[in-house]
Amino acid sequence: MKKGSIDGARFKVSFPGLTDKEGQPLVVDVLHGNMALIAARAAMFKDWVMFDKVLNTAHPNDCRDMGRLIKNYHDPTWQKHVNMLAFEIVKHKVLQCKVLRELVALDLVEGLGCGTASLAKPSRD
Repeated sequence: MKKGSIDGARFKVSFPGLTDKEGQPLVVDVLHGNMALIAARAAMFKDWVMFDKVLNTAHPNDCRDMGRLIKNYHDPTWQKHVNMLAFEIVKHKVLQCKVLRELVALDLVEGLGCGTASLAKPSRD
């Protein structure tokens, strides 16, 4: 099993509204949520050097620390988008990870009470 991954597998995340260096829709292949979130942050602020570094860093804490070094970072812009980005990360991880899909399906009565049907869109609560 790889560090930072529940089932030992990488997962892909696509981020609506964000593009890569070539202007194509942003899709990243990651080990964990921190990597995905910080890569999305770097892409949002067009820091492609940090974007590449994040995607080549395995440990979640190292990715988090790199997020503090992103050039052109603007907190109000980030705060406006971070919840939707985080939702996309969780949605993609759950849909691609068999263990998490099974846990979410079992969680209809207890815990968060969310089944896969509730992954269609985030709650505004």
